[in-house]
Amino acid sequence: MMMKDMTPVGEPVVIGSYTFSEADIVRFARKFDPQYFHTDPERAKESVLGGLCASGWHVCSAWMQVNLKFLFAEFAKLAAAGKAPPKMGPAMGFRDLKWLKPVYAGDTVTYSNTFLSQTDAPAREDRVINEILCEGVNQRGEKVISFIPRVVEFK
Repeated sequence: MMMKDMTPVGEPVVIGSYTFSEADIVRFARKFDPQYFHTDPERAKESVLGGLCASGWHVCSAWMQVNLKFLFAEFAKLAAAGKAPPKMGPAMGFRDLKWLKPVYAGDTVTYSNTFLSQTDAPAREDRVINEILCEGVNQRGEKVISFIPRVVEFK
């Protein structure tokens, strides 16, 4: 089974949600993105963002956590039904990364993936390249992140 067989082209699939706590935002930022509007709740109030918010890289990392949990569960369902799950490889990068709105402490982001296309890999008959639109919306329905990875899949 190929990834395109699991997901209708052009139809968003909700893959899960992640709630950003103040403690998680600060912990992530201190390690990976120590700007004051990610690490200092009081100073963050004076920033252009108006309060403590998650690093965009934290929002991306949360998508990866939710995405893998979703995919592993879907693959387990396929295996239980006697079907071989897709053989996914690494991402080859991404394009059009957009952090559209800040994600504040207490926000819950619900992520979705929309399968866009599958093309043969150049000079590699045993592989295809999948493009997937990945998005996240906060609890108010506002889009906060969007990007398109290119993911290798083995035939």
